[in-house]
Amino acid sequence: MADSSVQLSSDPQRGTTYSARAYVPSPTPKQLAAAGSDFPTPVLEGLQVGAAHTHIPLWHPGKSPKVRVDLAPLLIQASNQVWKASGADDPHTSEYGAVAAVESYFHGKQFHYDQRPPKPPSNVPWLADFMLHSHRGYCQMFSGSMALVLRLHGIPARVAVGFTEGKATAYNHYVITDRDAHSWVEVYFPGWGWIPFEPTQGKTLPVETSTTDKLWATHVGDREQGIKLGIPPSLAKLRLPGGPNHQVQPTHCRGRGCGTPVVSGVHAIPGQSHHASFFLWAVSATSILVAVLALVKLIAVRWRWLRRGPRGQASAAYHELATYIGDQGVSLGANATFEDLARVLDHTWAVDATALAAAGSAARYAPPALAAAAGHEIRPALRRVRHQLRESIDLRDRLTGALRLRSMLAQTTHLD
Repeated sequence: MADSSVQLSSDPQRGTTYSARAYVPSPTPKQLAAAGSDFPTPVLEGLQVGAAHTHIPLWHPGKSPKVRVDLAPLLIQASNQVWKASGADDPHTSEYGAVAAVESYFHGKQFHYDQRPPKPPSNVPWLADFMLHSHRGYCQMFSGSMALVLRLHGIPARVAVGFTEGKATAYNHYVITDRDAHSWVEVYFPGWGWIPFEPTQGKTLPVETSTTDKLWATHVGDREQGIKLGIPPSLAKLRLPGGPNHQVQPTHCRGRGCGTPVVSGVHAIPGQSHHASFFLWAVSATSILVAVLALVKLIAVRWRWLRRGPRGQASAAYHELATYIGDQGVSLGANATFEDLARVLDHTWAVDATALAAAGSAARYAPPALAAAAGHEIRPALRRVRHQLRESIDLRDRLTGALRLRSMLAQTTHLD
């Protein structure tokens, strides 16, 4: 059929098999911001709202559609309030910027995930009360609200319903129950098709165009770059690095007290107080604690290298590298392979770890002679990968990551 679905004239026989090929687009924020407005006719025809199927004019930066829609006035009021409060009404925003702003708005502190939200008054629609007053709801309310806001402002959007990945029980094997049912939003971008977004509070979507992705700011860039992509300044200010920073500037003087810095216009005057000794004690205690934590982490990560044999070397290399990138906020699934690890490194930092992946897999699964040879290649390959990572990740992030324990404690993969 035209929408790529398949319709059978009769029920398939038991044992019938078939093959399907799916394409999952993976655009960047820059590509979505430049997608334009050349929407196909079926998508434009889908911009209809209400029982009368009122057609909403296509979105235009800084302008709200001037049409009469047979919806409850409170729904329109709520939609306009979210649109404005999110910053999507900025005249310089792009379609992607508006969508990102609305998605991010529903992740604000005022919203809460609640499977039993308070019931609104009988004359108030659920979604209107959710957006205007209660701010408490489940995934269908978050996704329905975001889709309504976008459609009423001329952006093609739809609610998608399905399941999350469930619980991994083995490699490439997941158990999915009714508890994993979920709904999200998909928005159409010319040249890319329907792209998912995650408005539900507390949920994340690991695609670089969603503001819920941990690396979204990295994919977009700084605030200046975000504004160039049509991201509203209000969202860029909240979510993106960059912009004016307070700088430390030395004074110019002679004698005692010279070199006292001026920080953000406030003079830091040297002097003694009864708090000085406590401050020095606190700094010393903190330094000792940091050193102990770093040592504990080093031992916890490196003890695996004491294991002999190629399989032990492969496990040690995998856990050391997985912990390292976990310190930078990039996590791996419990059943990830060396190849999965290499793909993450290539996608996130453009680091080539194919040699390490090949050596690690061979050390685990190849015949003994080949596995032994591969085991000798693991450490040199790991050193090359670590060197590339040091060049790609700035010093501050590496030092901060070195003090994190969460990724170390979370390493529970099958590679043991």
